[in-house]
Order: sequence, then C-alpha cells, then structure tokens
Amino acid sequence: MKSCRVIIPLVLLVLLLLLSAGTANAEELHPPAKVVLATGEWRPYVSPDLEDGGIVCRIIREAFSLSGIEVEFRPMPWARALEQSKNGTIDGVAAWGGWRTWASTHLGSDPLFQGDLVLWQRADRKPLDYESTGATKGLRLGNHMGESLPCQFLKAYEQGDVELLQVSSYQTLLDLLFKGRIDAVICNRRVFLSAIKESGNMVYSSAFAPHPKPLRTSLYRVIFSKHTSYAYQLWQAFNTALFQMRESGRLRTMLHELDDSLR
Repeated sequence: MKSCRVIIPLVLLVLLLLLSAGTANAEELHPPAKVVLATGEWRPYVSPDLEDGGIVCRIIREAFSLSGIEVEFRPMPWARALEQSKNGTIDGVAAWGGWRTWASTHLGSDPLFQGDLVLWQRADRKPLDYESTGATKGLRLGNHMGESLPCQFLKAYEQGDVELLQVSSYQTLLDLLFKGRIDAVICNRRVFLSAIKESGNMVYSSAFAPHPKPLRTSLYRVIFSKHTSYAYQLWQAFNTALFQMRESGRLRTMLHELDDSLR
C-alpha cells in the first residue's frame, strides 16, 4: 500500500506538469495583441506625412485587423529600423525588398507589392541601349543617396566609364535630368512618378519617360524579427490575412488606387 500511495502522487504530478506545459505551448501559438513595426521614408509607399502613413501601412493595418492585432508604426531611418529589428527591440520592418540584408535574422512575409526599378530619361531622347557594348561609356547617371547601382551599370562604373551622381532629394534628380546635367535617373517607377507629382511643375509631367525595359523587379515584404519568441505566429497570421486580401481583390484594388493617384 505504501508503494501505491507514493506512485499515485507522482503520476498526478507528472500529469499536472504535462498540462501546464501544454497550456504554455498553446499560449505561445497565439500572436500578441499588438505588433510594433518600424517604417522609413519612401514616398509614395510609406511616410509619416502621408495619409494613414501610406499604402504600406494601410495594407498591414488592414491585414492584421483581420486577426484582431493592433499595429504601431514607428518612423525612423531604414538602417536603424533594420538594426532595432535584428535585436528584437521592435517586431519587424515594413517594407523591405531583396533578401541578403535580412534573410538570416528575419522571416519575410508574402509580397505586399512588386516594384520596377527603371531608367528614366528625358522624353525627347532616344531610349538608351545600355546592353550594347560601349553604349554606357561617358554616361552620366543619377540616383538617390543610399541606393545601390544595378548590375547593368556596375562594371562600367567600376571601370570609370559611367559617372554616378547621388543626391538626397528626388526633386533635385528631376531638376538635373530636365536641365541635361545628367543623362538618366535610376529610380523606382512609382517613386519617380510621385516626385513628379509633388514637384508641382506641370512641364515635368510630360518631360520624362521610363525605359521600356525595367532594370529590375523587386518584391517588397514585411520582415519579422526572429529575435522575438512569436515571430512565426506573426508571420503566419499576417500571411493568412494577406492571402485573404489578395483572393478577395482588396489588395489589387488598393494598388490600383495608388497608381491612379500618380497619374
């Protein structure tokens, strides 16, 4: 009877431990009620000065609302946003293209949108045949400070055949291109159109033309820090909601509205 009395409490203790572990695991399967994401400045996609923070914030807020999750956006420089997300100070960054800078430290959501990197020239110039041998020699290019040079021009730039001017203002790029100080601007299609609209210069609306062949097409995602214990749950909740928005046509409508506003 003694051994029986000892075994029964031990069995009950084991059962209680298993139940408490199961409860803890069940709690971990649920994402938090609030997510904190960093955003930067990249009009017309995202900016604290845009209505609702821009389309990036609207998509994310609407998607997470389907799961009952509140979103706080914290504007900051992009480099700081990535660093804070890496160490888990915030839950992630919205939105980010490419993958090399974050793949080892973050989970990338399904794409919110895709964006074309385009070579912009004056509309009265013949489109540049940059793929022909020697066609880029002496070319004067401009792009926004901090943006990398696409592979199509990298070798020529390293050889000194291409001149690159980087500036901190898209409006400055418009002025330089219009005045013929540079031959072309490398810029995201929507970002360039947004800069034209914000310039308020009616002449600019018909002064520039994009090259018919994009230099690159990138996918932009929300990236969730792996440093948090609930990163996978956030990633799963967001992707599920984004899929619903895509299937219902809501996501497509929002992007069409953005494009219409830039015309």
